[in-house]
Amino acid sequence: LIGGLLGAGAAAQQLQTAPAPTPTQQTAPSPTPQSPPAAAATAPSRQLQYDLKVGGKQTWMDSGIDVQAGDRLLIISEGTVRDVLGAAAGPDGLPRGWREVLLALPVNAAGIGALIGRIGDDPAVVPFLLGAHKEMQAPRSGRLYLGINQTENEPAQGSFAVKVEITPAATPGAAPPPATPSESAITPQQLAEV
Repeated sequence: LIGGLLGAGAAAQQLQTAPAPTPTQQTAPSPTPQSPPAAAATAPSRQLQYDLKVGGKQTWMDSGIDVQAGDRLLIISEGTVRDVLGAAAGPDGLPRGWREVLLALPVNAAGIGALIGRIGDDPAVVPFLLGAHKEMQAPRSGRLYLGINQTENEPAQGSFAVKVEITPAATPGAAPPPATPSESAITPQQLAEV
């Protein structure tokens, strides 16, 4: 009983201290919305779709999207940016030539001008390639930053149109749905007989 009360108090405290999402731009709801779990019905709703524009003038852009560890992310982008030499790159970037091999880019394994992302603003956070289409599970909670794989002193011209869709992770501590009779291996009557 005491453990249950302590757990309920911690859950209530966690709900009160959770930051509210700060969407950057409203979009229409998904044509096939998913039903939230019963426990999430009492939690404040959060925006799950975003349309953003990522320009080449800066390496990183704060998307205004807070993700939770375990959230499923679908990120789709299109558009063109041009590097300082005028070469056009799509969201997957350009292959790196001899000149670019010497450059230290945020994601060295990705093409120059590619769409990249990171979760969190800590300098120790490792950025990752997003490209034109990326489905991933958020490895940690934090703010989603989007950017162009480029050096800070050679900004690109142009932009990418980016759509971000979030499928929330299961709520920690939420009770699983009740088992249906076909899922139960032992009935209460069989248990009483044992």
